Amino acid sequence: MPPSSKLPAPDTLPDDLAAALAAEVARREPAALDLLRDLIRTPSVTGGEGRHDQPGTVAHRLWRALGAESGLERHADPVAPDRDNLLGVIRGAADTPVVLLDAHTDTVPAGDPARWLDADPFSARGGLVHYLGENRIRLEIGDHALERPVRPRLGRLWEARSYRSAPILYGHGAFDNKGPVAVAVLATQALAGALSATGRRLRGTLVCALVVDEEAAMAGTHALAGAAGRGWVERHDLLPAGFGPDGFRSGIWGVALDGSYGFVPVVGHRGVAQFLVRTRGQAAHAATPDLGVNAVTRMAAVLHALDAQREALAARLAPLFADDLLEPASLALGTTIAGGGVIAVDHGADGATVERGGINVVPDWCQATIDCRYPRPA
Repeated sequence: MPPSSKLPAPDTLPDDLAAALAAEVARREPAALDLLRDLIRTPSVTGGEGRHDQPGTVAHRLWRALGAESGLERHADPVAPDRDNLLGVIRGAADTPVVLLDAHTDTVPAGDPARWLDADPFSARGGLVHYLGENRIRLEIGDHALERPVRPRLGRLWEARSYRSAPILYGHGAFDNKGPVAVAVLATQALAGALSATGRRLRGTLVCALVVDEEAAMAGTHALAGAAGRGWVERHDLLPAGFGPDGFRSGIWGVALDGSYGFVPVVGHRGVAQFLVRTRGQAAHAATPDLGVNAVTRMAAVLHALDAQREALAARLAPLFADDLLEPASLALGTTIAGGGVIAVDHGADGATVERGGINVVPDWCQATIDCRYPRPA
């Protein structure tokens, strides 16, 4: 969205509001950490985010948190059966631009619990993280210590910090995306409290949007700011009805997305292209495999060849992109894969359980997905 010539020049915060805001953040930090622990301990895999009036869900916990502040409106917007977007609104003067603060409430599945420390993906245990340099960290949780790589963007953030260790909460979704959700709630509550304490009012309207379904089809974002007349912000008169001559709406100052990049300004995100790869074979009885053609091993060969040529692929992709603000193109191979007699997969508390049929048949089909992230093309 291009900058609007109608927007006022940015100001620094008045001293009294800045001091009140800092005091509100400090006062509310313990409650925000308690909220984060509750969110980590509450599973919310895409589809299970819950309704605002459904106790025991992430949606209900956030609904209660948003309702604890004067000067902060709260709204629930049903996106699908048993799934609500939650909105916290601090209203400014009428017909003023809007800032959206957006964070998603869903996670990917936790996977095999045995792979988590103490076999508990939802422990929300406290610990420490240490930066080791060269994009590597060490986690210390209780008696456990393990080293992990981090993305280069986060490595650069660590390099810019004056410290090399920090406290953490460990558990599924702590970083993506329940930490940013708790921070968004804290920031919105603290701002509402600071405005009330100083008797001030925003020149625009702030909408803190906690949306569902980011890890799948983005249904929550579409429900928030969807096509003309159907998005929550427009239905609540927070956007002008029409588009300007440049094809853009003028009613939004900006959108701040959640902070899983490490709480530093990010000027853009890479695009995504997701590919479905199919291999075909010839079915045969497993007692006579030479009479068939195995589609699964064909797929394995395809993915192995791509994996073995990562540097060559990167060199071929690099000239297609000239954007040095975003990370380079990347390929995540085999993000999903299924073939042969796989009927269904159930992700239960004890890990994945596969329902199979035709174990005695050479598979004649296989499908896999590849996720490609790419910067703006040259």
